[in-house]
Amino acid sequence: MQQARQLVAGAESDRIGVAITLALAYGLRCGEVLGLHWSAVDWQARTVAVTHGVKRIKNRDGSSDRKTQLVVSELKTQKSRRMLARTPEIMGKLRDQQARQAHLKCVAGALWQDHGLVFTSTVGTPIDPDNFSHVFSRLCESSGLGHWHPHELRHSGASLMAAQRTPLHVVSEVLGHASIAITKDVYGHLVEGDRRAAAESMSGLLFGTRSRERGSQRGSQSHKNRRSQAGEGLVTWRARRDSNPQPSDP
Repeated sequence: MQQARQLVAGAESDRIGVAITLALAYGLRCGEVLGLHWSAVDWQARTVAVTHGVKRIKNRDGSSDRKTQLVVSELKTQKSRRMLARTPEIMGKLRDQQARQAHLKCVAGALWQDHGLVFTSTVGTPIDPDNFSHVFSRLCESSGLGHWHPHELRHSGASLMAAQRTPLHVVSEVLGHASIAITKDVYGHLVEGDRRAAAESMSGLLFGTRSRERGSQRGSQSHKNRRSQAGEGLVTWRARRDSNPQPSDP
């Protein structure tokens, strides 16, 4: 947890700082956070719809010398297109981003290209995921966290949610996984203690106080272990990979 806060604090003043915060808080893929639209933000309901992603694809236009092109496209699956609830703190971050973008628009003047995106370049165009990756790595280094890849924000956010006892089906919905089976496969080990504690509690209920007390102690220890894991920050989960990558992934 400390490293997560350290990263958020270190990136706060950067142009992509809010994007990093959102990616970490909700386990968003790099392309998804860069594809957020202002029209998808409901300020009254405090929700944001994740509907699009930014990605670089092979350029099939024979008249262009460029081998690839940057596109903003709708996410392909129904589960990946999802609605996320926002806290007042997150909505405040989005307000800050709105003000920052208004300043960029004034500075750019006639050069500004309005695509309706929450996170843009200095002239309003989509941010290249590769550029985001380079800036993110630099921010991690300057924050004393070493070298990190943006996709690890997704794994870390998901793992922190699970470690804070968020129900696994909710974690799955927030991540936009195709099924909860994928979420269980990647993050199920973080809730193993809950299942064991539940079994011990039922055993105590049916067979006596001593078993119940033992179950309570184990459940408490399991929760402490998970909280300890969360306290270790991003490093705990950096080696785990998502088994449900989307085209918007870096």
